[in-house]
Amino acid sequence: MQTTLTNLRSHLYQRIDELIATGIPIEVNRKGHHIKIILEEAPSKLKKLIRRNNVTVGDPEDLVHTDWSSEWKDHLNDLS
Repeated sequence: MQTTLTNLRSHLYQRIDELIATGIPIEVNRKGHHIKIILEEAPSKLKKLIRRNNVTVGDPEDLVHTDWSSEWKDHLNDLS
């Protein structure tokens, strides 16, 4: 959408709302310079998550009923 700077200033909130609704950039020419206002999508919150590789995936109740005695024996032998 092309507009003049005066028109943009007079209808700034309306033009910005249109930009948000349509995604069509606002273009303004001023003293030989071409200015474009674009909508930048907000980054996904999921992309900000830190990947944690050392987590348990599954039902924690399965861990309660796991026989760990062989692990303990191996660990105790390593300590001796």
